[in-house]
Amino acid sequence: MASSKLSPYCHDLITKKRWFIQRPPVDESDLLDGSGACWCRQTKDAIGPDRGIVDPEDCQEGRGCWKRWGSPSELSESAQGR
Repeated sequence: MASSKLSPYCHDLITKKRWFIQRPPVDESDLLDGSGACWCRQTKDAIGPDRGIVDPEDCQEGRGCWKRWGSPSELSESAQGR
């Protein structure tokens, strides 16, 4: 049975390790490898669209640019090619 635990991290938080996981990340160890490198899918940089730092600690609910994994707005944007 699949885990129903929601990810606390923004859907646009990208890391090298993220490409190898098969489910939404639920803790930092799911995302970060030894390099700790991460970036935002929107800006393609270590600074988010709100000009804040991009990392698992900061890219969580409450941040203005945060998107829930699999949220309707994220899914509709993907379907529309945004």
